[in-house]
Amino acid sequence: MHVRIWEASVAFVLGHDPNVDAGLRNDHLVFKLLDAYKAVMKKYLPDFLICLTSGKMSVLEVSAQGSQQNQPKRKSVTEWCRAVNEKGWFGL
Repeated sequence: MHVRIWEASVAFVLGHDPNVDAGLRNDHLVFKLLDAYKAVMKKYLPDFLICLTSGKMSVLEVSAQGSQQNQPKRKSVTEWCRAVNEKGWFGL
């Protein structure tokens, strides 16, 4: 299945989930996270920013398959979500 179809499916589910206050496709938002793969720092754009009705923030990356290269992205997302949800603001 093509990744764009997956992303459209995710957007549909987010739009109909009662636990989601807002789900934003990271298209032209320029929201970037840093990750390091093989000692090289890179910026990447996660696919979705999600605000839950509980007030918590989350990030969703849609991938066709898991890989070694995706592990640093997962770590970056986990750290960002933890920091934002503990502090209650996005910071710079």
